[in-house]
Amino acid sequence: MGIVNDQHSTLLPPDSVDLIFLADTYHHFEQPADMLRSIRDALRPGGELVVIDFQREPGLSSAWVMRHVRAGRDQVIAEIELAGLRLDREEPILRGNFFLRFRKP
Repeated sequence: MGIVNDQHSTLLPPDSVDLIFLADTYHHFEQPADMLRSIRDALRPGGELVVIDFQREPGLSSAWVMRHVRAGRDQVIAEIELAGLRLDREEPILRGNFFLRFRKP
């Protein structure tokens, strides 16, 4: 069953999922604080948020990435941790993208 969400909420029930996976999607969040609050609430305790998105580094990233992607790795980590999730680990296996795993305490 699919759920069509909006820019503020996943529309998932509280404590309803173990894993949320975002691939090249996070940079599209127009309301990251609201969406991250909804993601945190939807995750069960110990649940995981996995984020894969484009590296945004001046001088290294393409002009398209620099124009299109609103937040680099450090900003993404800061926004997600501010929402109450904790960086569990980073998987250094991709070129041009970062791969982060967060946990809900």
